Amino acid sequence: MRFDPLVRDLPASHRRWILLNAIAITAVFNLVINAGIAWLSSAGTTRVPLWWMPVIGGPSTITDTVGTLFLLPLITNLLVTTAVRRDRRHERLTPLSHAESIYPILRLLPRGRTRRGFGLGAFCVAALAPAAVAILIATDFGDLSVANFVLYKAILGVALGAFVTPVIALRAMADDPTPSSHRPSSRLAPIRKRRDARKPLPLDHGEASHDRSRNRH
Repeated sequence: MRFDPLVRDLPASHRRWILLNAIAITAVFNLVINAGIAWLSSAGTTRVPLWWMPVIGGPSTITDTVGTLFLLPLITNLLVTTAVRRDRRHERLTPLSHAESIYPILRLLPRGRTRRGFGLGAFCVAALAPAAVAILIATDFGDLSVANFVLYKAILGVALGAFVTPVIALRAMADDPTPSSHRPSSRLAPIRKRRDARKPLPLDHGEASHDRSRNRH
């Protein structure tokens, strides 16, 4: 399946943003970050097993795969959504109000940035982790050298990022341009009304002249 038909209905600026930021730059970022994390987590070991106790037991192919499936969409969503909102504030991108009609999958994603991140992470674990773990066990994909483990984590990060990042970017582009956090709170309205009621009303020139003449008499 080619990528072009998926974005051909978008404005040129949005297509360019997705191709450059959500695919190219994100691929480099995920390659470096996931390889670096794998190398640091396996420091002091010579082989990485198929399974080991998370955190306290060191890295393993199963626990690191499941962890990546959750954390990568979560962190990517926070970074990409923030970047899209910044470019929209600077008018480099316009809201895609029609995106949900073109890509119905966007309707399934929560609108809040944090909720969306946790939801995407949970979805990737629920949808992909069972099959991934089954494949790892069936192929006995363990006892890897540190170099092979670093390579595996880098490939996993790039592949998963290419799958979720364009969807995250499109959802952020389709968000309400005035999120609830930026709207004036309705709870502040009574306070503002009370403040306005205490302010003295300005007098017009006729009333002011009448008051001065009355004070002379």
